[in-house]
Amino acid sequence: MNKQAQAARTRQKILVLTKGLQEQAQRVMGHGPLLRGSFYQYRRRCGKASCRCARGALHAGQAFAVCTGGRSRTLPLTGVDREELSQCVGAYRELRRVRAEMVRTFGELLKQVDGLEQIRAIGLGELKRRRRPPSR
Repeated sequence: MNKQAQAARTRQKILVLTKGLQEQAQRVMGHGPLLRGSFYQYRRRCGKASCRCARGALHAGQAFAVCTGGRSRTLPLTGVDREELSQCVGAYRELRRVRAEMVRTFGELLKQVDGLEQIRAIGLGELKRRRRPPSR
């Protein structure tokens, strides 16, 4: 394949990748709140000797673990709108997933740009051959 055909194919790939980046950027432009964290279910003993948990039937509950300021905090889910919290967590996870896609797409885009540079580059010898005779 000649250099012109390679360059044309590489340009097409660059256009496709930039269109994909635009679509990905649109997906991260939301306005809703984001929250990094996760739900989990726990089982524990309360410590009372006469309680059923002392015989093995542990108390079950749900909590939410959130990372703020570099520290993980566990919050009980009492009095919290779990659906809203779940939407905020889902939006955060979707944003991070699309961000990872964008990183891969940017990497491929840079690879294609570098390839186009290699295809279009000329050596000094070729430049000397292209020199035109002086005009009179």
